[in-house]
Amino acid sequence: MGLDTSATTKRQLKSRRRPRQFRYLEFISQFTTDIRHVAGAENVVADALSRVEEVSAAVPHSTLASAQEDDPELKALIDYNNSSLVFRKISLPDTGMEVYCDISTSTARPFVPSDLRRQVFESLHSLSHPGIKASAKLVSERFVWPSLKKDCRNWARECVACQRSKVTRHVTSPVGKFSVPGSCFEHIHLQIVGPLPFSRGYKYCLTVIDRFTRWPEAIPLQDITAETVARAFFLGWIARYGTPSRITTDQGRQFESRLFNQLSRLCGATHFRTAAYNPAANGMVERFHRQLKAAIRCHSTLSWVDVLPGILLGIRARWKDDIACTAAEMVFGEPLRLPGEFLCPSPHTTMEDQTEFLVLQRREKDYLVRIRGRDVWVAINRLKPAFVVNKDAESGADATIEDSDLFVLPEPARGRPEAAGRTPRPSTEDRMIQPRPAPVRRDAADQPPPPPAPRTTRSGRRVRFPAHLADYIT
Repeated sequence: MGLDTSATTKRQLKSRRRPRQFRYLEFISQFTTDIRHVAGAENVVADALSRVEEVSAAVPHSTLASAQEDDPELKALIDYNNSSLVFRKISLPDTGMEVYCDISTSTARPFVPSDLRRQVFESLHSLSHPGIKASAKLVSERFVWPSLKKDCRNWARECVACQRSKVTRHVTSPVGKFSVPGSCFEHIHLQIVGPLPFSRGYKYCLTVIDRFTRWPEAIPLQDITAETVARAFFLGWIARYGTPSRITTDQGRQFESRLFNQLSRLCGATHFRTAAYNPAANGMVERFHRQLKAAIRCHSTLSWVDVLPGILLGIRARWKDDIACTAAEMVFGEPLRLPGEFLCPSPHTTMEDQTEFLVLQRREKDYLVRIRGRDVWVAINRLKPAFVVNKDAESGADATIEDSDLFVLPEPARGRPEAAGRTPRPSTEDRMIQPRPAPVRRDAADQPPPPPAPRTTRSGRRVRFPAHLADYIT
């Protein structure tokens, strides 16, 4: 009974190699190979390093020698000798020609006239298209001419092949600025989100945000045709908040349609379109998409239509640092009451104490009073008397009450009949005009003696005696 050597070999290979390597080897074994010899003159790819003429045409020796004979720049360098270059004629091997070369370095570098410099640069740069510094280094080690590094830098930047393949940095323009809206719902941004998971017949969402109040809206859509988007925009935004003055969108086919343009024209709105592949121009609504999608994912449900109203409620009640309030406060003037709040803010806690105001100036008929940070002239008939206690006088110190320290606000006149036999009280105006008597000063002898210091134990505890023993304790 014979053994299947091919099966045994496969099992051995499978045990020695990884499954992926075994699959690759099994696939390659299905093909046959045919090895042929290709002559070096015909094999341009493999022989490119040794055959430079296949990549770019080099400068012939005869052309370089003849160009040096009539070059005025080379003659000036040789005659004046005002540079560090040392030129001497050197015979080229196997040609019998002589060219001027710089021998100031260890390697003789031929001088290149102006007509052949670009060709010399292209013959070396086109090999691997190095960078600016590498190209200048590559040329300066083999050739020499005035302003060599400057020319290599300019030619390397102008290389079309390098500019097409080496896109490392794009032009960065400064951040654009929108004109500040003057009122609510004047400038809005529109965008479409989707496709989202299919939920209750909806797969997309039209998002709208007001630039002034940051008020967001998200309207579910069944599809993104021009008719559906225009209808959702009219019913979901224009019917509720009115027509905007400016609308910013991207270049989506829904917003570029004739129907949407007609709708914008009928509403009297100016339609602004962002540039292609530039979502930053519509960044306000794009940033809202990130917050909206993250909130939907946090609910861990595919029925995003059911959780969308609650998400919008939280976003509208969210504090925004750039406007220092919430979107709901900008629209309604007060914050929204969210689910879970058991107590409402009392109006008495937020009202200022109206008695803590200052009288700046008084005249015969009116007073200048500071109310809520504003100086207002108030008629004397609308004021009520107020009395200020001098704290220095209460503490026993010598102090004089000045007119500026006190202010009296008269109370409104009341039509009460005076009691018989009583002297009528002076009117409010008379009491305000009459000067107030100065307080009576008290001398130190008239002051009552200070109370005796209480007795304490060594530990600091106060000693208390019964009342009937107080006379016997000295």
